[in-house]
Amino acid sequence: MRRLLALALTAAATPDEGYLFVTNRGDEAVASARSLRRVAPAANITFVSDAATLRDVGPSLQVFDVVIRAEKAFPDLDVHDSQGFRLQKLRGGLASPYERTIFLDSDTRACKDPGKTLFPLLRNTDVACVWGGRGNHSGASAGVLAFSKNARSNALWRHWEAKYRTVMQRTRREQPSFQVAVRKAKDEGLRVAKLPMIYNCRNVRHCRAVQLKDGTYADKGCTVIHAHDFESDLQDHVELSTKKKRRRRVPAPFIRSAPRRRYYTPARGLQQRQTVVRRLQAAQERQ
Repeated sequence: MRRLLALALTAAATPDEGYLFVTNRGDEAVASARSLRRVAPAANITFVSDAATLRDVGPSLQVFDVVIRAEKAFPDLDVHDSQGFRLQKLRGGLASPYERTIFLDSDTRACKDPGKTLFPLLRNTDVACVWGGRGNHSGASAGVLAFSKNARSNALWRHWEAKYRTVMQRTRREQPSFQVAVRKAKDEGLRVAKLPMIYNCRNVRHCRAVQLKDGTYADKGCTVIHAHDFESDLQDHVELSTKKKRRRRVPAPFIRSAPRRRYYTPARGLQQRQTVVRRLQAAQERQ
C-alpha cells in the first residue's frame, strides 16, 4: 500500500512524455510494460486500474512509474463491470499525466521503442494511430495511440464515449465508435497522423520481411505487436529479428500416389514372356 501511495504521489512530478495502460487485465499490462522497459529502459509508464487488480498485481507494480486507482480517476463509473471496464479505456486520454502520451493496449508487446519516432511527431499533430487492423475495417485503430494533451484531443475522448454509450447495450466493440469520433473530431480541427502498421502489427507472423495490409513493409521488424495469440510465436519472432535470415526448409506434403509401374528392357521382357509360356505348357502337360 505504501508503494502504491508513493507511486500515486509522483504523478505531479512526471515528465512531459510517457506511456499509458488503462485496463483491469493486470497480468497482461505487466507483461506488456516489461517488454517496453526492455527496449526503453528510461520510459515513464503509468498504469490505471481498479483497486482489486492493483492488489492482485502486487510487487509487479514496480515496473510502473505511476499507478492510479480507476475508482478515484473515474468516480462516476463502475469500473468492475464489463461496460465500465471499457468506458475507463475511453476516458484514459483524459487521465494521462503527460503532455504527450503513447497509449498501449494490454495485449501488446514492444519490439522497439515507439517513443523514438512518435513523441517527436506529436509536436506537430494531435493524434497518431494506425488505419486498419484485423478483419476488413480500414478506419482508425485505437490499440496503439499517440496523442498530445490539448482541447482537440480531449474533445475526441468525449466524442468517443458519447458515441459508445449509444451502442454499448448492443455491442462490446468500441472500435467502430472510435472511428466515428475521429471523423467528428477531424471536422472540428483535430490533426491526425496516419502511422504504418508496424506500430500496431496484428500478427506476429507478419513481423518479417513481408508486405503488410496497408502496403508498407516490415523488412526491419515491427515496432509494436498487438495480438492475443502471439505468445507461442513470440520466441520465433525474436530469433528471426536478431539472427541472420535463414532459408527455411518446408517439408513437401505427403501425397498418396498409385503404385509405380515397373520398366523392363526389351530383352528382359522377352525372357519374362518365355518363362510364362513354359509354365503354362508345363501345367497343361500335367493335366
